[in-house]
Amino acid sequence: MKNLQAFFIVCLLICSSQSKLSAQTSSDEALVLQKSIDLMVLQQYYPKNQDNTFKPLVVLQHGVSFPTSILVVHHNNSLVFKTKADISNETAYFLFWEFQIIGNTARVEFSYNYNMGTTTASTQKVVLALEKSGTTWNITNTNIQAVQL
Repeated sequence: MKNLQAFFIVCLLICSSQSKLSAQTSSDEALVLQKSIDLMVLQQYYPKNQDNTFKPLVVLQHGVSFPTSILVVHHNNSLVFKTKADISNETAYFLFWEFQIIGNTARVEFSYNYNMGTTTASTQKVVLALEKSGTTWNITNTNIQAVQL
């Protein structure tokens, strides 16, 4: 019985540390997610159509999951949320590991995977710190690391 209780406690701790989405409004969640995908350094890796317009961005619902109704857009396209089972044909997608908003601060960790299924498959690993001033979220620290898969 003690082992079972310990197991449940460990599971609870892991779940709460991986996807802390408490102490925030859905508006804050949308604004911080918007800031994350709008990073200028990532724009060059986002997939485009033949007419050079941007394709919708894909977010893998694993690690951290977002409500599919969240209002975040990129170049007039809503984000597309997919499960791990549905991601196999995607050439590019976001995977969020941490998305924590506490009061007027936020911490976001994610990878942007692109050129998947090719010999140049790569990842941009991103860690962001944000601070809220009034109703505006500002990025206060950015750490980006490129990794070729």
